[in-house]
Amino acid sequence: MGKAAPHAQIHINGNADFANKAGSEGWRGNGTAFNPYIIQNYEIDAHGGAYCIWIENTTVYFVIRNCAVYNATYSFPEPYGAGIYLKNVTNGRLENNNCYGNKHGIFLSYRSSNNNITDNNCYDNNQGIRFYEYSTNNNIANNNCYNNSDGIYLDDSSNNTIKNNKCYSNSYGISLYSSSNNNTIENNHCYDNYFAGIRLYYFTSNKYPSNNNITNNKCYNNSWDGIFISSSHNNSITNCNVYNNSCGIRIYSSSNIQIHYCSIYGNKEYGISNENLEGKYEVNATYCWWGHASGPFNEKNPSGKGDNVSNNVIFEPWLEKTSDGGNTSAEKNKKGIPGFELFAIVGAIAFIILIRKKK
Repeated sequence: MGKAAPHAQIHINGNADFANKAGSEGWRGNGTAFNPYIIQNYEIDAHGGAYCIWIENTTVYFVIRNCAVYNATYSFPEPYGAGIYLKNVTNGRLENNNCYGNKHGIFLSYRSSNNNITDNNCYDNNQGIRFYEYSTNNNIANNNCYNNSDGIYLDDSSNNTIKNNKCYSNSYGISLYSSSNNNTIENNHCYDNYFAGIRLYYFTSNKYPSNNNITNNKCYNNSWDGIFISSSHNNSITNCNVYNNSCGIRIYSSSNIQIHYCSIYGNKEYGISNENLEGKYEVNATYCWWGHASGPFNEKNPSGKGDNVSNNVIFEPWLEKTSDGGNTSAEKNKKGIPGFELFAIVGAIAFIILIRKKK
């Protein structure tokens, strides 16, 4: 970050207002994709007000970078105590900013889309990064979110990508709430959070996170759960490492949860705990590694030396070994004869009978 100069709060409403302020402030750019407006190297203290930088109703291209924004703590009215607040905004880039001591470090609201939030440090806020009211098709990447209540929080926001972030020492690392659907949560490190590394939840049946893809994340050393899912349906967890939590993955009242090719081990209570025994809430967790070739411990697999698994979880077949390079093999001691082996045996018997008949 370059040397930051103290600056007053910034509020922009509309493309024309952006052009006017760029001219009066001497900001570089003209608002096009190839020459965006650039707001950079500012230190903005909100002094307990509602915002540091507030941009709304724009479609021009712009970059906010290398700024320090802090002390936006007045949570009502709008913009609710945000270090950087974007409302109904497209084509923005927020990068290399320090957002701290606010109600919300970075806040996107009301159909903000096609924005990139990268390489920011969001800490000591209530929520580090928050999306609200149908903010879609945004990219959140390579941010450090720590010492917040929620590191990254999506509320009624879909089709976003959350990738390569570090979310640690929060109450919750990454949270998806209400109708936050079709989001990709990929390659994040969520660790040392108090309640959970990743959380999907809602409290009613008609609005819930669904069809989200949680893949290639590491969730570890969280005091309660690596991943927590409640009242959220049709979500998948694949190729994740979930370890050294109290519970690896805890699931409440959630249907069609698919968990595959994950490494789940070293969790104190359960690798997976399904809190509901109704058939419609059965969890499919096949082809996972449980910390031991013998598989997870469960009343159906009492010799398993891996993590505990509750009932109403399908865990066979499991992976009997794993490596960072992804070398895994399905458990071969499953009851019954696999189809290929059965075919080979039948073929061999038929061949022997044919030879004898020829003799």
